[in-house]
Amino acid sequence: MTPYGYRKDAGKNWIIEPKEARRVVLAFGMANRGECYPAIRNALNALEAEENTGKIWKQTTLGFVFRNEAYCGDILTNKYYSVAGQRMKKNTGEKQQFYIEEHHPALVPRAVFERVNELMERKLLWKNRKKTDEEMRILAAALPMDMEENV
Repeated sequence: MTPYGYRKDAGKNWIIEPKEARRVVLAFGMANRGECYPAIRNALNALEAEENTGKIWKQTTLGFVFRNEAYCGDILTNKYYSVAGQRMKKNTGEKQQFYIEEHHPALVPRAVFERVNELMERKLLWKNRKKTDEEMRILAAALPMDMEENV
C-alpha cells in the first residue's frame, strides 16, 4: 500500500498525488519551522474543512507521517508480513527487510525529514513545553523547503 500523498500508476511506480502531497509538504514545512503539533493539526484540518474532504488530522497521524521514510523518497520493505490465518503482523526482525533509497519522488528533502525527526525525538514540537536556550537555537535553524514545485 502506498503512503498518503502517493498513488501507483499502471506500471506500479509511485507517483505524487498533488492534493494529498500538498498537505504533507505543509506539515513538514511547519514542523521544520518548529511549529507545534496543534498548530500543524489546525492548519491541516482547516484545509480539509475548506475543501470539504471529511479528513481529520490527529497528532498521532502527524507522528506516523513525520516518521515515514517514504516522504524523503526511500522505502523500507517488509514492514509487515502475513501469517496463515492471521492478520498482518508488524515485522520486528522475523523477516528480512531492505532499505531502498531514492525509490520514488520525494515530497520533502532528506535534510528536512531528518530535522523534523530530530525535533520529534527532542520533543520540541510539543505545545507549551519549556525550551532551553540550546533548544531555541535548534528551533531557529529551519532548513529551506524547496519542494513545492514537485506538488
